[in-house]
Amino acid sequence: MAFQKICFEGAGYEIGKLHLVHVNNQYVRKGKIDPKKLIKIEEVTQEVKNVISGVQLDIEKALELITAKDEPQIRILKQCRRPYECSFINHCWKHIPEHSIYNIAGSLREDKLNLLLDQGILEIKDIPEDFLTNLKSIRHHKVVKQNEVHIEKENIKNELDKLKYPLYFLDYETFSPAIPMFDGYKPYQRIVFQFSLHVQEAEGLKLKHYEFLAQEGKDPTKDLLKALKGFVKNNNGTFVSWNASFEKGCNSEMAGRVPEYTEFMQDINDSMYDLMDVFKKGYYVHKDFHGSASLKKVLPVLVPSLSYKDLEIQEGGTASQSWLTLIDESVKKAERNSLAKNMLKYCELDTLAMVEILRKLGKI
Repeated sequence: MAFQKICFEGAGYEIGKLHLVHVNNQYVRKGKIDPKKLIKIEEVTQEVKNVISGVQLDIEKALELITAKDEPQIRILKQCRRPYECSFINHCWKHIPEHSIYNIAGSLREDKLNLLLDQGILEIKDIPEDFLTNLKSIRHHKVVKQNEVHIEKENIKNELDKLKYPLYFLDYETFSPAIPMFDGYKPYQRIVFQFSLHVQEAEGLKLKHYEFLAQEGKDPTKDLLKALKGFVKNNNGTFVSWNASFEKGCNSEMAGRVPEYTEFMQDINDSMYDLMDVFKKGYYVHKDFHGSASLKKVLPVLVPSLSYKDLEIQEGGTASQSWLTLIDESVKKAERNSLAKNMLKYCELDTLAMVEILRKLGKI
């Protein structure tokens, strides 16, 4: 806003009070959208005044940069992804090795990155032994340097002992619009429109798969919960998710909108197990996880036969945006049917991946 004020005043316009118009994230839709309640108008004249001199200096720096003949030499620290991901990462990082100091588990503070860069160290394997103090970083450093896999069998066993049959492997897909689409929602609140559920009723029994995908432009919550409850014959088992806090949050929000399912959703949350914990706690560490415990990093290492690369939809962001197209009746039916198949395949792989990773851990 300071930049806009400078531009307008430079063009001869006199600017008085300044207001920021933004979404009120506490607004709950009830019937027709009330724009006066959805939107907040906040005066920020003084706040802009406080930063305007700094912005003026930034403009001068930017103009110097634009007219420079040589590419600026900027040391890579934390700025590439904070506060937002920079669009020049692929250019600036082309010389960064695969196993670099930037993706070590636990991450490094800027002062530590500077110390390593001062010594010309970019690779994890070259970090001095006594430099790291974080246990996650130490484990990651060891597996890269020694090219070995770190496995704590007893701790993995203790984790898996928490599981009780039947096992329900559950994954949701959601859409979070700024303007609430349905009653009872706040701006950016998650609409759960899809689930995949793999069920293992007992050890050695055949795996079953169930799924749900809302394909109409109405709140899918009640239909989704009805379908889920119909597939869960015995909720005394364990529900398994990856990054389970996401599913738990969705369950609590859905129960708030459809109170008759409150007890059912609470039972699910009480019996939820996060399979990511095995990797997050460092009980299984592989150099090709690249310091991450995400499903997309773990799956190719533990179960290379399963791959998202073979799918039309390969990540959650695409699946989320696809739902708007799916419920748009102006889109040709053939296109929507094809999209629905691709969305179901993607979500199914999320839960099948957990099944196969758990089998692999069980063998270990």
